Amino acid sequence: MANLKCPKCQGKTQILDTRSRADGKIKRRRQCFSCKYRFNTFETLDKKR
Repeated sequence: MANLKCPKCQGKTQILDTRSRADGKIKRRRQCFSCKYRFNTFETLDKKR
């Protein structure tokens, strides 16, 4: 998700905050450079097969 785009204007975003959760997910707070819209993403690691 390195090049995640803003869901409102498709602009570039930056990560404001990253937190690990007890369930193993990573919560990232992001903000768009263009329209300043803020949103969260949740990431999980893929398990090895």
